[in-house]
Amino acid sequence: MPMLFKWITCEVPLNQRQSFSEAQIKWEPIKKLKGFCFQLGGFKGDEAHLFALWESVSAYEAFMANEHDRIYRETGQKGTYDRIFVHTFSIDEVKGTVDEFKITLPNGIVVLKKWDELIVNNEPFLFLQKEWTLIGEL
Repeated sequence: MPMLFKWITCEVPLNQRQSFSEAQIKWEPIKKLKGFCFQLGGFKGDEAHLFALWESVSAYEAFMANEHDRIYRETGQKGTYDRIFVHTFSIDEVKGTVDEFKITLPNGIVVLKKWDELIVNNEPFLFLQKEWTLIGEL
């Protein structure tokens, strides 16, 4: 069964960076949701990038339909970024573990996590904010 990989990019003004980070930490309730695998991310310039993995498209769709808006309101995330871009990809496999993995997206982009760094298409991409890392109950 295909998994769902989600890549979120938020444009975060410098004066909202701390508020964005504090709100991001409050997404912790997703750790207990059925089908949630992990979410991690960090800042690159004036953008925050978040990467999430769900065990299936249906688990992700259930989260979006039933839990996302409530959790979003509770985090206080609204107003901490100017723009958001969300891309979802159906993928067949993840090689590795949450600590070190490789994912090849259908568009050919390769996302690699090594220690506290994400590498995209063999180029260092960003260092991860450890406090943003959420791991589901696998």
